[in-house]
Amino acid sequence: MTVTSDKVDRKPAQYDRLMTADEFFLKVETLNNQHFFTTSRYAYMPLHSSGEYENTSYDGPYFILEGTELKQLQTSHSLDKDYRNYGSIQVIGSNSSGSYQTSEGTTESIIIR
Repeated sequence: MTVTSDKVDRKPAQYDRLMTADEFFLKVETLNNQHFFTTSRYAYMPLHSSGEYENTSYDGPYFILEGTELKQLQTSHSLDKDYRNYGSIQVIGSNSSGSYQTSEGTTESIIIR
C-alpha cells in the first residue's frame, strides 16, 4: 500500500456560495437587534443553515435580510427572484430543548445576503 499527499490550491466549486461563521453570527445578531426572535410563541428556537440558500416549500412567512434591512416577502420566495447566490437561515420553533421538527407551522425562512 502506498500513501501519497497532494496539495490542493483551489477552493471547492461551491465555496463562493457559502457564508463564513462570522457572517452567519453577524446576521443572527442583526435579527436579534431587530427583535425577530422575541415575537416567537415557542420556548426554544433552533437555527439551521448550511451556509447557502436552501429552497424550501413551506407555506408561511418568508423574510429577506439584505444588509441590516429585514422585510417580509409578499409572494412566494421562489417567484420573486433567483436567490441562488444568497444564504438562508431557518428558525424552527420548539417547546422542547431536545427535539424539533421543521414544518409549515414551526419554521420561518430568512433569505440573507
